[in-house]
Amino acid sequence: YPILGDANQRVPEPTRVNILVRQVLPQLSVFMFQQARFYSIIKSSNIIGDYKMTTAENKLNINTFYPEESLEITNIDYREEKILIQMRSITNSCTCPKCKHTTDKYHGTYIRRVQDLPILGKGVQLEIKAHEYDCINSECSITSIAETFDGFLNTYSRMTERCADFICTLALETSCEGCARICRKLGIKISGDTVIRLLLKKYENLPEP
Repeated sequence: YPILGDANQRVPEPTRVNILVRQVLPQLSVFMFQQARFYSIIKSSNIIGDYKMTTAENKLNINTFYPEESLEITNIDYREEKILIQMRSITNSCTCPKCKHTTDKYHGTYIRRVQDLPILGKGVQLEIKAHEYDCINSECSITSIAETFDGFLNTYSRMTERCADFICTLALETSCEGCARICRKLGIKISGDTVIRLLLKKYENLPEP
């Protein structure tokens, strides 16, 4: 049995899981309440055009959940196991991460598939058609630049920043393995090892005192 609480007290695994759930339920309650309205609207409505509800009682522009200045929703596919939100980049320039030069020399497009926060246990996957640019600085060693969406989605990330922040907060309140089990129940695909890597990455990015 894993040790929990008192160093001399051993708690059976089912009891440990129950304690972990009770610890995080107060923190999850606000998050789940905020997601509930979004979930019910997607499930019961036909979302077309600019993705606004046409009923007099409720109106929701789903684009406001994402950086409207750089991403545009093109389609929402509601499936049994997850919600797939397809998006495309609407940027026309990018900053080189090495030389910091801004370029508008278009190179091509590529597809990014990332996880976002779940909606009442339904996993949310974003399929983003992003741009790639050429660095215009001849002295820079980087030739092509995959654009990032700072504050929302960083380079090579497989989940949005808000999803990573939620996972790290949950892990700090419970444990890495406990966090991974709870996330899987909520619809986020992650392992305990990945949670550890996320925490280490957050720690490395902290400003020096």
